[in-house]
Amino acid sequence: MTAPTTIHRTDPLPAFPNPSKDRAIRATLDAWRDAAEAVAADQWRRFFEKGRFEQNLPANAEAAVPAIRRAKQRIGAERLQMVRYQVVGTLRSFLANRQNDFRRCVERSSLDDATKHQLHTVNRRQAWFDPRDVAMPDGTAVLADARKLGRRIMRHVLSRHRRPSFKNANMVVDQRQAVLGRAQTATTYDYWLRLGTVDQGKVNVPLRSYPYHEAREGSRCQTVQVNTDRDGRLSVGVVTDVTGPFR
Repeated sequence: MTAPTTIHRTDPLPAFPNPSKDRAIRATLDAWRDAAEAVAADQWRRFFEKGRFEQNLPANAEAAVPAIRRAKQRIGAERLQMVRYQVVGTLRSFLANRQNDFRRCVERSSLDDATKHQLHTVNRRQAWFDPRDVAMPDGTAVLADARKLGRRIMRHVLSRHRRPSFKNANMVVDQRQAVLGRAQTATTYDYWLRLGTVDQGKVNVPLRSYPYHEAREGSRCQTVQVNTDRDGRLSVGVVTDVTGPFR
């Protein structure tokens, strides 16, 4: 198994916004989740039509999708780009697990070795629905019948698993919309998060830390997660790159 190149850990810090800021953050979180649902639906369409999820799209690529157009008007192009990055990352992770399921289905089947070899080639390249030709290691193309069988197997695999839902997704925001800083004068709170919202512009949110987070070794990332727990309480997940300490 290949070791990950980077390892991240997230520590949720309790947030204490006043009522006005709380409403603004929750409105932004609701808009983010609606946008994520719209982007996910569009990405699945692209997957079945083109064989892949598309993280980097030209500015007008999603303009023809009414739900995404409305989401862009609500949260802005900058946030929509962050939403797409988050959604595609989640979908690719989901697909990597289904790739393992596909491999097991092929291995357990009674297909001949030549067909299995072609199916494994398609699976390694995640080309189940890719309309382009798929080349075998010797340069020959995977046969049309094997491609058709691969699509059938993958549809079967996907039908057995619920697709990721973004109805309760966290908001993963980078430094364009969220800047974290340590409190300089306040004694009650340890950090302040300057966060962009859809209704009130940038708001300053006080955060409280705890010893476990303060002892976390590594470098703080410029990305934070805005979360709500089961009881609806807001928190901000501070992401740390711990690759060095873990090594």
